Amino acid sequence: MKRQFDTGEFKDLFDRYFVPLLRYGATMIKEEEEAKDIVQQAFIRLWDQQVEIANARAWLYKTVHNASLDYRKHEQIKEKHVRETMFLHREEVAKDNSQASGLKEKIAQAMAALLGECGKLFRMIQKFKISQDSFRLRSARDYIVLSA
Repeated sequence: MKRQFDTGEFKDLFDRYFVPLLRYGATMIKEEEEAKDIVQQAFIRLWDQQVEIANARAWLYKTVHNASLDYRKHEQIKEKHVRETMFLHREEVAKDNSQASGLKEKIAQAMAALLGECGKLFRMIQKFKISQDSFRLRSARDYIVLSA
């Protein structure tokens, strides 16, 4: 049976049960700010639904309990999604590393196949991690100089 609360009755319910409900919700979900939101939503629903005053306390506790369980379940789903995403990312990184390793091997083979000074130049570029623009090759028998 629906019943209209007057403002005074509702304020008394709020003053009497807000803090205990907040403690109850915070105990369930371990996050006080979220528990506060849950309890506030329960009071808003109580006002909107106009539950009988004799049942208001039980209704509030049940509502906070169920909303807290829903919150925990939602958080678990989010955590599972994060774990799965991280796992997939690690697999992609491993695949990329494997492909990069294969590419490095092919580059090393190609460089080893190069003859003479040209091969020296490429090996030095790789060894010292210097761009090609910073080298000058003088002649086949000359030395390689770093440009300033």
